Amino acid sequence: MSSFYHCSATDKNASFHHRLCPKEKDSWCFYNRALANGDTPKSHSEMNVHFELDDEGLNLVKQVYDRLTTDDMMMKCMRGKTPNTNESLHSRIWKYCSNHKNATKPILDFVVATATAAYNTGYVASNINKLLGIPYSKHLNNHLKALDDIMDFSLKRKMRNKRLQQDLEYASGSF
Repeated sequence: MSSFYHCSATDKNASFHHRLCPKEKDSWCFYNRALANGDTPKSHSEMNVHFELDDEGLNLVKQVYDRLTTDDMMMKCMRGKTPNTNESLHSRIWKYCSNHKNATKPILDFVVATATAAYNTGYVASNINKLLGIPYSKHLNNHLKALDDIMDFSLKRKMRNKRLQQDLEYASGSF
């Protein structure tokens, strides 16, 4: 919930909305980091880190956060499990743009676009050099093909395991 409150904070409600953010001197929260270092925090609009939503929109987003942070949902995510097939895409995005470091919106937009393209079409087809018409070496091409092969192998293994699990769940006369 700290990320929701952090991103929905304004200059008017800053202390309330940043209460769940880390308060250390090296905190990812610019507001609490400034306070911990004895500085005056910059304006939220200047930092451009808050939702530009009205109260109704914020309530809708908060409802999603509430559902995603229930104990039941958290239990589903334990031990590396995920309730969401999009988690694979998310992990790809965070691989290129760490969620532990601050990134500007243009960088995040670029990372999301390239990760989504690679996820949907594969590494070879989505290579930025190819899209821009810039020639690339056969070594890079071989590397991208190897990444595609790994992705295909992983997908085939998951599908096989899913099929095996379904076969185990169904057995003649097991009512």
